[in-house]
Amino acid sequence: MMLMEEYKISEEIYQASLVTSSESFSISDDIFEEADTLTVEELQQEVLASYKFSGRYWIWKMGSSVFYKNKNWQKMFLANEMQMEAPGFKYFKSYSSLVDFQKEYKCQNPGSRGIDSRPIAYNAFANSLRRGDVIIACASNSTIVAWGIVESDYFYRPTRKAGKHYRNVTWIKMDMPFIFTDKPQILYMLQKEETHLLKETLVSKTYQQLTNVYPFGFVDKGYEMKIPFESRKKSSRFYF
Repeated sequence: MMLMEEYKISEEIYQASLVTSSESFSISDDIFEEADTLTVEELQQEVLASYKFSGRYWIWKMGSSVFYKNKNWQKMFLANEMQMEAPGFKYFKSYSSLVDFQKEYKCQNPGSRGIDSRPIAYNAFANSLRRGDVIIACASNSTIVAWGIVESDYFYRPTRKAGKHYRNVTWIKMDMPFIFTDKPQILYMLQKEETHLLKETLVSKTYQQLTNVYPFGFVDKGYEMKIPFESRKKSSRFYF
């Protein structure tokens, strides 16, 4: 059996451990020099390119019942899921058309006004969403609380008490006024004319509100971004 005294590390590693803290970043001089010479426009393009969007954007008006009730939205956000509550419904893929969704909704919710919006949402959730689509989540018609990228196909887990119908979505919180065409549906795709520069808008607003989300360890300080490490040669700052 090897004794504690028999463990050895190199002198180089030992010396490095004396000056390296948990907040230190070590990168090669080549990588540092490349990052240091990036223009603001190049850096913005690098950030945008890191997000893989399909080019399709959906509005999801979850409503106050989902947003506030039993912290449903918070649970969804932490689980990286978009859940579509549909009491009484079976596996969405078992309904062959929108008409079938509407018939089932009438059966489960007689007299409900949701017949004009919810079956459409269920059908779109199961059959129209694609990986890479962007979901813009709204707590009400006037407030956007998050956006996310669809990462999976539609799943159905009947053993769950809530959230039986879901997709995996990478959510990013944000606070933004609702600026899009308002429709009575609770899940609908934006028209192309409303998506011009939308990717840039979502990403830039996210970085204005969150910290420590930039590549290469950049940290947001308002509009100032700085690299949280020092080179042996020099330190650097980038500004938007």
